[in-house]
Amino acid sequence: MATNREDEDGPIFHQANDWLIVIGEKYVNPALEMGVRFMNEGQRAAIWSHSKFAYGMSTRKHESYELPPNSNVRYEVHVKHVLAPEEGSSDPDTFQMKLALSKKVIANDIFQNELYTATNRGSESKAIRLYQKAADEMVHLIQTEEQKKEKEGGAYDEAEGKEKTKQATEILLDCLNNAVAVFLKSKKYHEAKEAAVRVLQYDPTNFKALLRAARAAMLDPAGTYEESEAAIAVAEKVCIEKGLDDTDVRKMRQELKQNKMEYKKKKKAMMARMTRELKPKAPEPQPQSTKDNKDGEPTDPSNTEDEAENSGLSSEEPPLWSRIAPFAFQIIFTFAIYYAVVYLQGQMRDAQSEEEL
Repeated sequence: MATNREDEDGPIFHQANDWLIVIGEKYVNPALEMGVRFMNEGQRAAIWSHSKFAYGMSTRKHESYELPPNSNVRYEVHVKHVLAPEEGSSDPDTFQMKLALSKKVIANDIFQNELYTATNRGSESKAIRLYQKAADEMVHLIQTEEQKKEKEGGAYDEAEGKEKTKQATEILLDCLNNAVAVFLKSKKYHEAKEAAVRVLQYDPTNFKALLRAARAAMLDPAGTYEESEAAIAVAEKVCIEKGLDDTDVRKMRQELKQNKMEYKKKKKAMMARMTRELKPKAPEPQPQSTKDNKDGEPTDPSNTEDEAENSGLSSEEPPLWSRIAPFAFQIIFTFAIYYAVVYLQGQMRDAQSEEEL
Protein backbone atom coordinates (compact mmCIF):
# COMPACT_ATOMS: atom_id res chain seq x y z
CA MET A 1 0.00 0.00 0.00
CA ALA A 2 1.28 3.49 -0.88
CA THR A 3 -0.66 6.68 -0.23
CA ASN A 4 1.56 8.59 -2.70
CA ARG A 5 4.34 7.95 -5.23
CA GLU A 6 7.12 8.54 -2.71
CA ASP A 7 5.76 6.11 -0.13
CA GLU A 8 8.11 3.07 -0.09
CA ASP A 9 7.49 1.75 3.42
CA GLY A 10 3.80 0.84 3.28
CA PRO A 11 2.57 -2.61 4.42
CA ILE A 12 2.89 -5.51 1.96
CA PHE A 13 -0.46 -6.51 0.44
CA HIS A 14 0.64 -9.04 -2.20
CA GLN A 15 3.54 -11.37 -3.03
CA ALA A 16 3.80 -13.59 -6.12
CA ASN A 17 6.54 -15.56 -7.84
CA ASP A 18 6.96 -16.90 -11.38
CA TRP A 19 3.65 -15.73 -12.78
CA LEU A 20 3.26 -16.19 -16.53
CA ILE A 21 0.95 -13.54 -17.98
CA VAL A 22 -0.14 -12.67 -21.50
CA ILE A 23 -0.30 -8.93 -22.14
CA GLY A 24 -3.77 -7.92 -23.28
CA GLU A 25 -5.67 -10.88 -21.74
CA LYS A 26 -6.28 -9.10 -18.40
CA TYR A 27 -4.69 -11.70 -16.12
CA VAL A 28 -3.79 -8.98 -13.60
CA ASN A 29 -4.88 -5.48 -12.61
CA PRO A 30 -4.72 -2.75 -15.31
CA ALA A 31 -1.92 -0.84 -13.55
CA LEU A 32 0.31 -3.91 -13.26
CA GLU A 33 -0.33 -5.00 -16.85
CA MET A 34 0.31 -1.51 -18.22
CA GLY A 35 3.58 -1.25 -16.31
CA VAL A 36 4.84 -4.67 -17.40
CA ARG A 37 3.94 -3.90 -21.03
CA PHE A 38 6.76 -1.35 -21.22
CA MET A 39 9.38 -3.36 -19.33
CA ASN A 40 12.22 -5.39 -20.84
CA GLU A 41 13.55 -8.81 -19.90
CA GLY A 42 15.56 -8.72 -16.65
CA GLN A 43 14.31 -5.21 -15.76
CA ARG A 44 13.08 -4.16 -12.31
CA ALA A 45 10.61 -1.32 -11.78
CA ALA A 46 8.33 0.32 -9.23
CA ILE A 47 4.75 0.84 -10.45
CA TRP A 48 2.51 3.20 -8.48
CA SER A 49 -1.24 3.01 -9.10
CA HIS A 50 -4.37 4.88 -8.14
CA SER A 51 -6.99 2.64 -6.51
CA LYS A 52 -9.30 2.64 -9.55
CA PHE A 53 -6.57 0.91 -11.60
CA ALA A 54 -5.77 -1.55 -8.78
CA TYR A 55 -8.46 -3.12 -6.57
CA GLY A 56 -11.03 -0.33 -6.42
CA MET A 57 -13.64 -1.01 -3.76
CA SER A 58 -12.45 -4.60 -3.29
CA THR A 59 -9.92 -5.47 -0.60
CA ARG A 60 -7.04 -7.90 -0.35
CA LYS A 61 -5.31 -9.72 2.49
CA HIS A 62 -1.69 -10.75 2.96
CA GLU A 63 -0.91 -12.71 6.13
CA SER A 64 -2.37 -10.55 8.94
CA TYR A 65 -2.72 -7.36 6.86
CA GLU A 66 -5.89 -6.43 4.98
CA LEU A 67 -5.76 -3.75 2.30
CA PRO A 68 -8.56 -1.19 2.83
CA PRO A 69 -10.98 -0.46 -0.02
CA ASN A 70 -10.04 2.37 -2.42
CA SER A 71 -6.34 2.10 -1.59
CA ASN A 72 -3.54 3.38 -3.80
CA VAL A 73 -0.79 0.78 -4.23
CA ARG A 74 2.84 0.42 -5.28
CA TYR A 75 4.19 -2.69 -7.07
CA GLU A 76 7.82 -3.76 -7.26
CA VAL A 77 8.18 -5.92 -10.37
CA HIS A 78 10.97 -8.07 -11.82
CA VAL A 79 10.47 -9.32 -15.40
CA LYS A 80 12.45 -12.55 -15.56
CA HIS A 81 11.72 -13.58 -19.12
CA VAL A 82 9.77 -12.33 -22.13
CA LEU A 83 8.44 -15.01 -24.47
CA ALA A 84 8.09 -14.29 -28.16
CA PRO A 85 5.20 -15.96 -30.04
CA GLU A 86 7.54 -18.23 -31.95
CA GLU A 87 8.99 -19.68 -28.72
CA GLY A 88 5.71 -21.43 -27.99
CA SER A 89 5.27 -22.76 -31.50
CA SER A 90 7.76 -25.62 -31.14
CA ASP A 91 5.54 -27.43 -28.60
CA PRO A 92 2.21 -25.60 -28.61
CA ASP A 93 0.39 -28.16 -26.42
CA THR A 94 2.91 -27.91 -23.58
CA PHE A 95 2.94 -24.12 -23.85
CA GLN A 96 -0.87 -24.04 -23.77
CA MET A 97 -0.88 -26.11 -20.57
CA LYS A 98 1.63 -23.72 -18.99
CA LEU A 99 -0.66 -20.79 -19.79
CA ALA A 100 -3.68 -22.66 -18.38
CA LEU A 101 -1.78 -23.49 -15.19
CA SER A 102 -0.79 -19.82 -14.86
CA LYS A 103 -4.46 -18.79 -15.15
CA LYS A 104 -5.32 -21.33 -12.49
CA VAL A 105 -2.57 -20.06 -10.14
CA ILE A 106 -3.65 -16.42 -10.54
CA ALA A 107 -7.33 -17.31 -10.10
CA ASN A 108 -6.48 -19.30 -6.95
CA ASP A 109 -4.65 -16.27 -5.57
CA ILE A 110 -7.67 -14.05 -6.28
CA PHE A 111 -10.08 -16.55 -4.69
CA GLN A 112 -7.97 -17.02 -1.55
CA ASN A 113 -6.77 -13.46 -0.93
CA GLU A 114 -9.05 -10.91 -2.57
CA LEU A 115 -12.08 -10.10 -0.44
CA TYR A 116 -15.38 -9.07 -1.96
CA THR A 117 -17.64 -6.26 -0.82
CA ALA A 118 -21.40 -5.98 -1.17
CA THR A 119 -21.06 -3.23 -3.78
CA ASN A 120 -18.24 -4.73 -5.85
CA ARG A 121 -17.87 -8.31 -7.08
CA GLY A 122 -15.21 -7.60 -9.71
CA SER A 123 -12.61 -9.91 -8.17
CA GLU A 124 -15.08 -12.79 -8.08
CA SER A 125 -15.91 -12.44 -11.79
CA LYS A 126 -12.21 -12.18 -12.66
CA ALA A 127 -11.42 -15.48 -10.91
CA ILE A 128 -14.36 -17.20 -12.63
CA ARG A 129 -13.27 -15.85 -16.01
CA LEU A 130 -9.71 -17.18 -15.58
CA TYR A 131 -10.89 -20.62 -14.41
CA GLN A 132 -13.36 -21.01 -17.25
CA LYS A 133 -10.91 -19.77 -19.89
CA ALA A 134 -8.28 -22.25 -18.72
CA ALA A 135 -10.86 -25.06 -18.70
CA ASP A 136 -12.04 -24.21 -22.23
CA GLU A 137 -8.45 -24.25 -23.49
CA MET A 138 -7.92 -27.71 -21.98
CA VAL A 139 -11.11 -29.01 -23.57
CA HIS A 140 -9.79 -27.76 -26.91
CA LEU A 141 -6.44 -29.49 -26.31
CA ILE A 142 -8.14 -32.81 -25.46
CA GLN A 143 -10.30 -32.61 -28.57
CA THR A 144 -7.23 -31.79 -30.70
CA GLU A 145 -5.44 -34.90 -29.40
CA GLU A 146 -8.43 -37.07 -30.31
CA GLN A 147 -8.47 -35.61 -33.82
CA LYS A 148 -4.71 -36.19 -34.21
CA LYS A 149 -5.13 -39.82 -33.16
CA GLU A 150 -7.81 -40.41 -35.80
CA LYS A 151 -5.86 -38.54 -38.50
CA GLU A 152 -2.40 -40.02 -37.95
CA GLY A 153 -3.52 -43.58 -37.24
CA GLY A 154 -0.53 -45.87 -36.67
CA ALA A 155 1.95 -42.96 -36.71
CA TYR A 156 0.31 -41.39 -33.65
CA ASP A 157 2.39 -41.55 -30.45
CA GLU A 158 -0.27 -43.00 -28.16
CA ALA A 159 1.81 -42.87 -24.97
CA GLU A 160 2.59 -39.17 -25.44
CA GLY A 161 -1.02 -38.46 -26.38
CA LYS A 162 -2.34 -40.19 -23.26
CA GLU A 163 0.04 -38.22 -21.05
CA LYS A 164 -1.01 -34.89 -22.58
CA THR A 165 -4.70 -35.82 -22.27
CA LYS A 166 -4.19 -36.84 -18.64
CA GLN A 167 -2.45 -33.57 -17.73
CA ALA A 168 -5.02 -31.48 -19.60
CA THR A 169 -7.89 -33.33 -17.91
CA GLU A 170 -6.40 -32.72 -14.46
CA ILE A 171 -6.09 -28.99 -15.14
CA LEU A 172 -9.62 -28.95 -16.58
CA LEU A 173 -11.19 -30.65 -13.54
CA ASP A 174 -9.25 -28.51 -11.05
CA CYS A 175 -10.32 -25.27 -12.75
CA LEU A 176 -13.97 -26.30 -12.99
CA ASN A 177 -14.04 -27.53 -9.38
CA ASN A 178 -12.49 -24.25 -8.22
CA ALA A 179 -15.09 -22.33 -10.24
CA VAL A 180 -17.80 -24.24 -8.36
CA ALA A 181 -16.19 -23.15 -5.06
CA VAL A 182 -16.19 -19.49 -6.15
CA PHE A 183 -19.85 -19.69 -7.22
CA LEU A 184 -20.78 -21.22 -3.85
CA LYS A 185 -18.87 -18.55 -1.96
CA SER A 186 -20.66 -15.80 -3.90
CA LYS A 187 -24.06 -17.56 -3.38
CA LYS A 188 -24.62 -18.18 -7.09
CA TYR A 189 -25.98 -21.65 -6.45
CA HIS A 190 -27.51 -22.32 -9.86
CA GLU A 191 -24.21 -21.50 -11.61
CA ALA A 192 -22.36 -23.65 -9.06
CA LYS A 193 -24.61 -26.61 -9.84
CA GLU A 194 -24.08 -26.20 -13.58
CA ALA A 195 -20.29 -26.02 -13.16
CA ALA A 196 -20.35 -29.16 -10.95
CA VAL A 197 -22.39 -31.00 -13.58
CA ARG A 198 -19.77 -30.06 -16.15
CA VAL A 199 -17.07 -31.66 -13.97
CA LEU A 200 -19.14 -34.84 -13.65
CA GLN A 201 -19.49 -35.05 -17.41
CA TYR A 202 -15.72 -35.61 -17.61
CA ASP A 203 -15.36 -37.51 -14.33
CA PRO A 204 -18.65 -39.02 -13.01
CA THR A 205 -17.01 -40.14 -9.74
CA ASN A 206 -15.28 -36.84 -8.90
CA PHE A 207 -15.75 -36.65 -5.12
CA LYS A 208 -15.39 -32.86 -4.77
CA ALA A 209 -17.83 -32.19 -7.58
CA LEU A 210 -20.40 -34.62 -6.13
CA LEU A 211 -20.38 -32.94 -2.71
CA ARG A 212 -20.45 -29.43 -4.17
CA ALA A 213 -23.24 -30.41 -6.55
CA ALA A 214 -25.26 -31.72 -3.58
CA ARG A 215 -24.73 -28.50 -1.64
CA ALA A 216 -25.55 -26.30 -4.63
CA ALA A 217 -28.77 -28.24 -5.29
CA MET A 218 -29.81 -27.83 -1.63
CA LEU A 219 -29.21 -24.08 -1.67
CA ASP A 220 -30.46 -23.35 -5.19
CA PRO A 221 -34.10 -22.08 -5.08
CA ALA A 222 -34.67 -23.89 -8.39
CA GLY A 223 -33.00 -27.09 -7.16
CA THR A 224 -34.59 -30.15 -5.60
CA TYR A 225 -33.75 -32.44 -2.70
CA GLU A 226 -33.81 -35.34 -5.17
CA GLU A 227 -30.78 -33.83 -6.94
CA SER A 228 -28.92 -33.57 -3.64
CA GLU A 229 -29.94 -37.09 -2.67
CA ALA A 230 -28.64 -38.51 -5.96
CA ALA A 231 -25.27 -36.71 -5.66
CA ILE A 232 -24.80 -37.81 -2.03
CA ALA A 233 -25.69 -41.42 -2.90
CA VAL A 234 -23.01 -41.52 -5.60
CA ALA A 235 -20.48 -39.86 -3.26
CA GLU A 236 -21.17 -42.53 -0.62
CA LYS A 237 -20.60 -45.23 -3.22
CA VAL A 238 -17.31 -43.59 -4.32
CA CYS A 239 -16.13 -43.51 -0.69
CA ILE A 240 -16.72 -47.24 -0.36
CA GLU A 241 -15.12 -48.17 -3.70
CA LYS A 242 -12.04 -45.94 -3.32
CA GLY A 243 -11.68 -46.27 0.46
CA LEU A 244 -12.01 -42.50 1.02
CA ASP A 245 -12.76 -40.74 4.29
CA ASP A 246 -16.57 -40.39 4.46
CA THR A 247 -16.65 -37.64 7.11
CA ASP A 248 -17.69 -34.93 4.63
CA VAL A 249 -20.34 -37.05 2.95
CA ARG A 250 -21.85 -38.03 6.32
CA LYS A 251 -22.03 -34.34 7.26
CA MET A 252 -23.70 -33.62 3.95
CA ARG A 253 -26.22 -36.42 4.52
CA GLN A 254 -27.07 -35.00 7.96
CA GLU A 255 -27.40 -31.50 6.54
CA LEU A 256 -29.78 -32.77 3.86
CA LYS A 257 -31.90 -34.54 6.49
CA GLN A 258 -32.09 -31.39 8.61
CA ASN A 259 -33.02 -29.24 5.60
CA LYS A 260 -35.83 -31.64 4.71
CA MET A 261 -37.23 -31.47 8.27
CA GLU A 262 -37.11 -27.67 8.29
CA TYR A 263 -38.83 -27.58 4.91
CA LYS A 264 -41.65 -29.83 6.18
CA LYS A 265 -42.13 -27.60 9.24
CA LYS A 266 -42.31 -24.47 7.11
CA LYS A 267 -44.72 -26.13 4.70
CA LYS A 268 -46.97 -27.29 7.55
CA ALA A 269 -46.98 -23.81 9.12
CA MET A 270 -47.78 -22.23 5.76
CA MET A 271 -50.71 -24.61 5.16
CA ALA A 272 -52.09 -23.91 8.64
CA ARG A 273 -51.88 -20.17 8.02
CA MET A 274 -53.61 -20.49 4.66
CA THR A 275 -56.38 -22.61 6.24
CA ARG A 276 -56.99 -19.93 8.88
CA GLU A 277 -57.12 -17.21 6.26
CA LEU A 278 -59.55 -19.14 4.03
CA LYS A 279 -61.91 -20.16 6.90
CA PRO A 280 -65.25 -18.16 6.73
CA LYS A 281 -65.65 -15.65 9.52
CA ALA A 282 -68.84 -15.30 11.68
CA PRO A 283 -70.97 -12.26 10.75
CA GLU A 284 -70.40 -9.30 12.98
CA PRO A 285 -73.46 -8.00 15.00
CA GLN A 286 -75.16 -5.01 13.40
CA PRO A 287 -75.16 -1.86 15.54
CA GLN A 288 -78.59 -0.57 16.64
CA SER A 289 -79.58 2.64 15.00
CA THR A 290 -81.39 5.47 16.74
CA LYS A 291 -83.63 8.19 15.35
CA ASP A 292 -84.83 11.48 16.69
CA ASN A 293 -88.33 11.92 18.12
CA LYS A 294 -90.56 14.86 17.36
CA ASP A 295 -88.74 17.00 19.92
CA GLY A 296 -85.40 16.34 18.23
CA GLU A 297 -84.15 14.08 21.02
CA PRO A 298 -82.77 10.63 20.19
CA THR A 299 -85.02 7.78 21.14
CA ASP A 300 -83.97 5.04 23.56
CA PRO A 301 -82.80 1.95 21.69
CA SER A 302 -84.82 -0.15 24.16
CA ASN A 303 -88.03 1.27 22.65
CA THR A 304 -87.34 -0.02 19.15
CA GLU A 305 -89.70 -2.95 19.71
CA ASP A 306 -92.61 -0.62 20.51
CA GLU A 307 -91.79 1.50 17.48
CA ALA A 308 -91.69 -1.57 15.26
CA GLU A 309 -95.13 -2.66 16.51
CA ASN A 310 -96.64 0.82 16.04
CA SER A 311 -95.28 0.98 12.50
CA GLY A 312 -96.79 -2.40 11.62
CA LEU A 313 -93.44 -4.21 11.76
CA SER A 314 -92.79 -7.13 14.06
CA SER A 315 -89.68 -6.94 16.25
CA GLU A 316 -87.32 -9.77 16.63
CA GLU A 317 -88.68 -10.67 20.13
CA PRO A 318 -92.29 -9.23 20.65
CA PRO A 319 -93.51 -8.69 24.26
CA LEU A 320 -95.73 -11.24 26.02
CA TRP A 321 -98.91 -9.12 26.04
CA SER A 322 -98.68 -8.59 22.26
CA ARG A 323 -98.60 -12.36 21.75
CA ILE A 324 -101.68 -12.97 24.10
CA ALA A 325 -103.84 -10.02 22.91
CA PRO A 326 -105.25 -11.66 19.72
CA PHE A 327 -106.46 -14.71 21.63
CA ALA A 328 -107.95 -12.58 24.47
CA PHE A 329 -109.76 -10.42 21.92
CA GLN A 330 -111.35 -13.46 20.29
CA ILE A 331 -112.57 -14.78 23.66
CA ILE A 332 -114.04 -11.41 24.72
CA PHE A 333 -115.67 -10.94 21.31
CA THR A 334 -117.33 -14.39 21.52
CA PHE A 335 -118.74 -13.71 24.99
CA ALA A 336 -120.02 -10.31 23.88
CA ILE A 337 -121.93 -11.83 20.96
CA TYR A 338 -123.35 -14.53 23.24
CA TYR A 339 -124.67 -12.04 25.80
CA ALA A 340 -126.06 -9.83 23.04
CA VAL A 341 -128.05 -12.74 21.62
CA VAL A 342 -129.36 -13.74 25.10
CA TYR A 343 -130.36 -10.13 25.77
CA LEU A 344 -132.29 -9.82 22.47
CA GLN A 345 -134.08 -13.11 23.07
CA GLY A 346 -135.20 -11.88 26.55
CA GLN A 347 -136.50 -8.62 25.06
CA MET A 348 -138.52 -10.50 22.46
CA ARG A 349 -140.16 -12.78 25.09
CA ASP A 350 -141.16 -9.76 27.20
CA ALA A 351 -142.78 -8.10 24.15
CA GLN A 352 -144.88 -11.19 23.32
CA SER A 353 -146.14 -11.47 26.95
CA GLU A 354 -147.39 -7.87 26.87
CA GLU A 355 -149.38 -8.48 23.64
CA GLU A 356 -151.14 -11.57 25.10
CA LEU A 357 -152.35 -9.57 28.08
